Amino acid sequence: MRYAGMKSGVNGWLLVLILGMVVMWPLMSLGALLSSLSGFEQVYAKTEYAMWVQSKTVMWMLSIVSISLSVGGGWRLYRVHSRESVDLAVYTMWIAWPLLSLFMVIAAVMILKNPRAGNAYSPAIYHLVFAVLGAIAGTMYLKRSRRVQNTYRLPVYV
Repeated sequence: MRYAGMKSGVNGWLLVLILGMVVMWPLMSLGALLSSLSGFEQVYAKTEYAMWVQSKTVMWMLSIVSISLSVGGGWRLYRVHSRESVDLAVYTMWIAWPLLSLFMVIAAVMILKNPRAGNAYSPAIYHLVFAVLGAIAGTMYLKRSRRVQNTYRLPVYV
């Protein structure tokens, strides 16, 4: 239901969320990935080269998928003003942000199997915590905002 005289359009916090999905998440993901990889590189010797290459490949692939999903969901939210865009953005935030971040941590632990690398995991763990908090905040905003309801023609939630 559209409210007469109420805010609509891609502005304000909605624009901040979209920029977060399209610009900030990719930059943060790359930063966390490069920080984690440099930490792991300091821990692992050349004797464990095969595991190291496999871990790097898996982590890069998961990062590329996460970034692609986030950019795609944010772009759709910006361009297509329909209920499906909001639903897709919510799913994208939960899959691309916390779920794939968790997979990155699990992949690193399973492939590398090294307790010596404790500090190398910390950027990935911080990234995971931020991803969960960001997905919660983004979902709450998309489900409760009057601007989102007006822009995407959503029903009013109480």
